[in-house]
Amino acid sequence: MGGSATTIRGTQTSNGPVTSVSPETNGASNLSLGFDSQRQLTSLAINAPDSNVSFDRSAGHSISCSGGGVCKASSPTASAVIGDALGSGWNYQTYGVWAVQSGPTSFALGGVSAGNATPGNAVPTTGAATFFGNSSGYFIDAAGIRSTTSAAMIANVDFQNRAIGFTTIDTTLVNSTTGAASSKQELDLSGSLSWAAGVNNFSGQVQTRDANLNGSASGRFYGPTAQEIGGTYQLGGAGVSRMVGGFGGKQR
Repeated sequence: MGGSATTIRGTQTSNGPVTSVSPETNGASNLSLGFDSQRQLTSLAINAPDSNVSFDRSAGHSISCSGGGVCKASSPTASAVIGDALGSGWNYQTYGVWAVQSGPTSFALGGVSAGNATPGNAVPTTGAATFFGNSSGYFIDAAGIRSTTSAAMIANVDFQNRAIGFTTIDTTLVNSTTGAASSKQELDLSGSLSWAAGVNNFSGQVQTRDANLNGSASGRFYGPTAQEIGGTYQLGGAGVSRMVGGFGGKQR
């Protein structure tokens, strides 16, 4: 599936804390998913502008879809979370986030959205709809501690005025080193996104609930007439503070 991705690269000390983070790289990407005859996810690969990653059960990598709307994959040098399209009832898109440990003190983090995009002239021009889904990503705090994030996603879309009220809620963090989980609603996102007439891609500014991180989100409508939505986000704050991730959802 074709789509778009955002990636960041960084450095860290040998015992874990992040010491520097590069500006994000955005661009076209590809997301490939493989399934067996029982419709179980067996492989996935992401080809993004500044980072590539792949997982395959036949190579001994771990891939599991155990509920919660996501599938997880890991190898000795990388990990990923993919929106579970089959489990969530998504027909036209999904998203993914990944982390690659490219060296003892270097890493890459990214988010991707991909699928069957709505033709620009098929995006509705009247009415409104609410899209529900989920979001996953990564958070680096001001002290350089890395965590994974998960949240519910809500997008209130006004097709007539080409406006989207975008939010994530109930954000949960999992420390990438210790595995400890905690609620972090201060990192819930909100923002206003928009798109031009005759196109299917939208963008706009977003910030965390505590306003300590600010950045942007972008994405597309998916399906014949915008039945689904998906995209990526990236935010920055003081020092090495960063958030990067992806989201997906459908009309309910």
